[in-house]
Amino acid sequence: MSLGKSASEVVGAGDATEWASPRERWASLIQWGIVISVGLMDLILARITGISLSLPIRAVETSAAIFAVWPFAAIFTRLSGFAVGCEVIAENLAKLLLFSFFACALSYYLAINPAPLHDALMVEIDRFFGFSWQDFFGSVGSHPALATSFSYLYVILVPETLLLLLFIGAIYPRRPSLFISSYFFSLLITIWAFALFPVAGPFVYFQHLDMPGAHYVEHYMGMRSGALTTIPLYDLRGIVSFPSFHVSNALIIVYFLRGLPVVFPLAVIANAGMSVAALYVGGHYLSDALGGLVVGLATIAFTQWLEGATAETRRPLWKKQITVASA
Repeated sequence: MSLGKSASEVVGAGDATEWASPRERWASLIQWGIVISVGLMDLILARITGISLSLPIRAVETSAAIFAVWPFAAIFTRLSGFAVGCEVIAENLAKLLLFSFFACALSYYLAINPAPLHDALMVEIDRFFGFSWQDFFGSVGSHPALATSFSYLYVILVPETLLLLLFIGAIYPRRPSLFISSYFFSLLITIWAFALFPVAGPFVYFQHLDMPGAHYVEHYMGMRSGALTTIPLYDLRGIVSFPSFHVSNALIIVYFLRGLPVVFPLAVIANAGMSVAALYVGGHYLSDALGGLVVGLATIAFTQWLEGATAETRRPLWKKQITVASA
């Protein structure tokens, strides 16, 4: 004899452990603490260096829009039964956007490091691996279709990251928080490595400043020379060359999409293409990409440590239609 239980009964018993466990709440508090700490670090460095932070355009409106999603998502999921518990997606989105904003500003302050640039060493490392950035750049440039494809692949990082955050939590309840922690970990390692080991990138070294991707050079070299006296928060640019954050995050995204048929193999192909495109569009040495690969692997190891030995559960999207039979 089998007895059917409604999804709300079955899921209701698990919501507290899967979506709002003490471990998840503590993880969220730590993540918010990191976001606030990086923001405070920006303010402290602004005071110490005398390099001010300009207010971003529509800062109030943008912040209000981000946080307005939070209560709306909570109300919607509870009334509709769709992806119950996914109001945390709005919280995670707010954390990711604020952290990215503060960390990018922090990278500007860390760019002040007057240590010599290590581009010549990067070229030598590339040569050791049998790679010539100039030959690669010329080869891609001689094939307009390939160059255009690379330009599209290179910009998928941000939408891919946001879609992952919006999508994965509805299926794997533990992954959103883990992804945020992984993202924080990899970006912090990236910007501190950049601070300790400054590299301007091949656009500067080989004088290809006319490339669209070279728009970061003005800000980076401006911070190093002292010419940039105000960090334009309305126009923050990715100024980090080594290690490549595109490559490290590409690897992390693929890791978090594992177990999803169709989506996972497509992600592998797209992110492999994005990693190669970073050499041409983003102006990265092969050694930048290898550094990003190391950061990505270290981040995955860190993520697996956070995951522990607990088996991962997968949830259906529409719980009201789910019934569970028991003997």
